[in-house]
Amino acid sequence: MKILQGLLTKELLDLLKICIVSELVATQQVSIYSFNKWIFFSVESICMERYKRYIGEKVYLTALAPCDAEALTKWHNDPEVAQYSIDFREMKSLLTIRDEVNEVVKSGEAFAIFDKTNDKIIGCSLGCTVMMGEKDYWYTGHDLEALEFLKDFCFNVRNENIVTVSAFSHDTRTLESYTKSGFRKTCVYRQRLIRGRDKYDEIHMDMLATEYWASQRDSEG
Repeated sequence: MKILQGLLTKELLDLLKICIVSELVATQQVSIYSFNKWIFFSVESICMERYKRYIGEKVYLTALAPCDAEALTKWHNDPEVAQYSIDFREMKSLLTIRDEVNEVVKSGEAFAIFDKTNDKIIGCSLGCTVMMGEKDYWYTGHDLEALEFLKDFCFNVRNENIVTVSAFSHDTRTLESYTKSGFRKTCVYRQRLIRGRDKYDEIHMDMLATEYWASQRDSEG
């Protein structure tokens, strides 16, 4: 919850009410308190009911929503998490991330990944590209289960013939997950990411629909 306070005139208060409600009513709960001439705004993120598109043993997936922006902002500004992103050099506020999320959700292929046991958002995805933002869930297999659902969505729902993913060479955890999930390395952009004196390659991988179907038959057999 975020509290804003200030000494406001009635005219400014009315204007702020209009701005806050018009911008945040879809994804925020806004309460306004007054004490003498001091005005307090309580802005708390809320989500409408989440519909679980996929449910597994460890995770469930729902459509990414604007109210997930707070978690994404935390991950983006965590150096341990953000070091694997090309956006690492940019500091982003909650408002900036929310605007980006609003655009991404229009694609219809962005998911939020939740821990099934406690309903905590632990990562997100676009296509089959997965970001596990909660570090406690690294190397736990939650991303692998999410990838199985994402491949089903890409190949069975969106009828893709080829699905591509990528990660930087120092992100060995993500690359290992993609490899375990059946993706194959296709090309390397050398020294695509620079961190001071360190230079990292960008590894691209893909999977064909025929390869996906073959893996499904093998697992069923």
